[in-house]
Amino acid sequence: MIVDKGTGIVLIYSGISVLGIYSDHAHFTQAQNLAPPTFLVMVGVLVATIAFMGIVGVLKESVCMILSFSFVLGIIFMFELSISLTGLVYQTEIRDILSHSMSRALKVYPRDPVAMQAVDTLQSQLSCCGVQSSADWQYILQNSSDVITYPNSCCGAPVLRQGHYECARVWHHIRVLPGQADPTAISTACSQLLGIIFACSLGKLIRLQKSEREKLKWEFRNHLLQTRSAGNFETFVRDNQMENNKL
Repeated sequence: MIVDKGTGIVLIYSGISVLGIYSDHAHFTQAQNLAPPTFLVMVGVLVATIAFMGIVGVLKESVCMILSFSFVLGIIFMFELSISLTGLVYQTEIRDILSHSMSRALKVYPRDPVAMQAVDTLQSQLSCCGVQSSADWQYILQNSSDVITYPNSCCGAPVLRQGHYECARVWHHIRVLPGQADPTAISTACSQLLGIIFACSLGKLIRLQKSEREKLKWEFRNHLLQTRSAGNFETFVRDNQMENNKL
């Protein structure tokens, strides 16, 4: 349960971090794009709350609370798995949408201050240049095809750095990171799965212990009743013997 609570905190932190990245590049994001990090925060809060319920259930030895914790955690696990698989299936479509949004921003770069600031911020923070490559800047800042003029935000222009990346690939990687099956996501899923197994096993163990205690109580109660009944019978026999002696 404590591990699952830590998992919830990690999910909350990841969601808030991605929301922070989105806010820095709001020009390229839409309202529906905020759904994945918002979902992470919501799931993190829910997992932390459910983990607290599991801890209380363990302290009170409540089988109902522990099994409820396991059931809800299983639903969350399946929901996370379905969302992650959906993100993997639609990765290509998401990247195309991002590329289209960035291409439009590049076309209006010289005459749109908002697009200019958004593109410069993106390229500076992600150390990238262009949507698909640095060649995307051809005809953007000048009409000649002989020499390409780059903005200063483009990988340390005017001299491009070795091994620069296209912005679409870098931004796409950041955007779909929460749903990818990277080591962090795998470890999170494994910890939740272990939490479910542990909760079910613990609930079964507590139920067996309670049954054993109830059995011992029942046997002890019967023993007391039998002892009391035997004592009353001996008293009855002794009184009868005394009456017979008097006669």
